[in-house]
Formats: sequence, C-alpha cells, structure tokens
Amino acid sequence: MLSPTSLVLVCLSPEPRELEIARLLGWFRIPFKSAPKVVSEDYLAFYYPGIFGDLGAQIKYVAEVKGYELTTRLELLRDKPNHPAHTRNIIRSRSAGSKNYRIWSKPKSGADSHSCTPPASIG
Repeated sequence: MLSPTSLVLVCLSPEPRELEIARLLGWFRIPFKSAPKVVSEDYLAFYYPGIFGDLGAQIKYVAEVKGYELTTRLELLRDKPNHPAHTRNIIRSRSAGSKNYRIWSKPKSGADSHSCTPPASIG
C-alpha cells in the first residue's frame, strides 16, 4: 500500500506503447545510464508527456515494484533488433500491475504552476 514514506521513482513514459507494456505485461524498462545509483523504490509513478493527449502532462498510474533485473534492450524489445541501442543495458522493473491513482495533474491556465491535485484515496 502506498504510504507517505514509500519510495517512488517517477518514470517518463515517452510513448503510448510504453504504457501498454507496463499495464499488460507488468514491467517497465529503465535505461541503465539514467537509472538511480541504488534501485530500491517501492513504487513507479508514470509521467506522460503531451503526446498522450488528455492523459498528457500528468502522473496517472502508480505500480508497486515486485523486483528488478539487469538485461539488454534487445532481450525485452525483440521486435526492434536493429535499433542502435539494442545492446545497451537496461533495468527491467517487475510490477504488480498499475493502479489508477491520479496524483498530479497539469494546472489550469492562470493557476500556480506548483499547484497539485491530491489523490482522492490511496490504498
């Protein structure tokens, strides 16, 4: 259960495909070169940029982390064997599936840019 003392890593989900992989397959990839030095988060929070339309510019999903493993991009994304980064190490986080917690949303125009919309409930 997400608590005020839980460690949360905010992950950029650059395209809709990443959301589907996390939601349906229960894992998310973190490039090794940009990962925290110590990976011990309890939860991943997924930030979606403007490409997601109405879901964009907010964190809407949080997933409990069930473990991590070091692997290569090619092992996880076999449909792109010629990608220039296919041999790079990445960290695969396994999760228990995502929960639909809306914990931050883009402020309305004219609002304070640091304002937040707290979750209705956590747990």
